[in-house]
Amino acid sequence: MVNARKSEKNVSEHLIIENQIATRVLLTAKQMASLLAVNENQLYKLVRSGKIPAVKLGRALRFQWDEVIDKTRSQSCPI
Repeated sequence: MVNARKSEKNVSEHLIIENQIATRVLLTAKQMASLLAVNENQLYKLVRSGKIPAVKLGRALRFQWDEVIDKTRSQSCPI
């Protein structure tokens, strides 16, 4: 019984760590547009208007999913 509890604790800790890593992954414009169900041109307009946060790496924009979600929730309006 004790081993089962340790195993459950290890699994839950592993899932938490995986979730934290997954939210820190930088997404491409194509990936983010797909997740938000908009086309890439609309996504770029949202970035220019300040509604969606982005990071510029060289000539490319990258997006962090958790930051985008936080920003859109704080605006209390749909994208």
